[in-house]
Amino acid sequence: MLKKFLPYLGEYKKYAVLTPLLMVLEVLCELALPRFMANIVDVGIPGNDLSYILKMGGIMLVLAVGSMLCGMFGSRLAAVADFDRVLSLSLIEKAEELRKKNAGPEEEHDERIEGLLAERAAAKKAKDFAEADRLRDEVLKMGYVIEDTPKGPKVKKA
Repeated sequence: MLKKFLPYLGEYKKYAVLTPLLMVLEVLCELALPRFMANIVDVGIPGNDLSYILKMGGIMLVLAVGSMLCGMFGSRLAAVADFDRVLSLSLIEKAEELRKKNAGPEEEHDERIEGLLAERAAAKKAKDFAEADRLRDEVLKMGYVIEDTPKGPKVKKA
């Protein structure tokens, strides 16, 4: 399902994947903290084991800092994507243009070709190979060659 969803995210793909991932990591760190505190109370204090208490405290400190960093970076990623959309700063589009400008020849192509690739993939999935060939030829007329690989189609300048 995720493979079907990701192509529609466009330039927001990185933000849509990393932000929830960082949120999950933040929550996991936060949820682990009480367990380590319970270990300190149940094992370290009754046993008068200062080294165990310090070890668990250190782990708790690392988890707290990790949780804080995941929260900060996740919020930052979400804010960048949201500010860009709300304020119409076009930061993501400008970054994409810069990436395309600095990209290798196989990475340079526009949204029309991406659309044709999606149509071609749908035609191949429906076993309409004549339509897939027609779409490949249309991309070729635009000056690009489609190379089918096990990881998916690659587009290169002709």
